[in-house]
Amino acid sequence: MKPRHDVYLDENLSQRLVALAAKPGSSKSGIISAALKAYLDSEGANRLDEMLQVRLNRLGGRLERIERDQQVLVETVALYVRHFFLVTPPIAEADMGPARAQAEARYEAFIQSVSRRLARGKSERPARLEAAE
Repeated sequence: MKPRHDVYLDENLSQRLVALAAKPGSSKSGIISAALKAYLDSEGANRLDEMLQVRLNRLGGRLERIERDQQVLVETVALYVRHFFLVTPPIAEADMGPARAQAEARYEAFIQSVSRRLARGKSERPARLEAAE
């Protein structure tokens, strides 16, 4: 047996309830019960929102650190490239072929070295330069 409750609604809300209850499969008690349950459950949802907010704040802080680290990395690479261009003399046209071949070999060795480190899961600073194979 369900307990009975007497409630008073303003006229506009009462008319809306009657209109909604007129639809097949609906009843005033069912609508009011669902609305009251949703309202009371929202207190638990507020607690969940608070817990999620803490988690989201932590994730936001991590993303900010990642963005900062990425900016440092981009600036470092840009400064290195600028320095490299300043101190590296241009290559004579006659030496361009052998220089290009050597550059390709060095680049391939670099890519293989990076691939090996990523496969091992290493992300720390390398203790030494790996020899080109």
